[in-house]
Amino acid sequence: MERSTQVTAEELDHGERPPDLSVDSDHKALRVVLGLVGAFIVFFSLNMTLGGFETLGWEGRNDFVDISDQDDFGIQDSHVRFASGVWTGLGLVFIAGARWLHELRVVLVAGLALMFLGGLARLTAADGSVLTSPDILFALALEFVAIPLLAWWILRSVRPVPAD
Repeated sequence: MERSTQVTAEELDHGERPPDLSVDSDHKALRVVLGLVGAFIVFFSLNMTLGGFETLGWEGRNDFVDISDQDDFGIQDSHVRFASGVWTGLGLVFIAGARWLHELRVVLVAGLALMFLGGLARLTAADGSVLTSPDILFALALEFVAIPLLAWWILRSVRPVPAD
């Protein structure tokens, strides 16, 4: 049964503190953000998990691949599908984190750290000019600004689950 958020005169007389509503609303907002982040990751990763290197075209044109060696392409396509499947799994973890926030706190922060490292990996591109395209600049902003802020939010507002 939920406790009323109104403070009675008796509670004030006995020195009881009202419930901290800011923590509840902070957790609710964080849960919504984690669910949305997870859904975003799952949606965009399935584009390559199911479509492979050529994608399903959910993020734009998918006619950018000219296959000159079908065997080598098949190997690279398999690697892309694997990596995208891992990415899909991470998205599912974030969706689960929206429900089990305290239990998955460390896993969520570790996942965010991996995303930050993925942003660093982008910087190793042979053609650095691709990094200035609007699509990549947006991704880099997410990876270098939004991701660390989300990790900080989780660490600040979610207390670790005590060990038994």
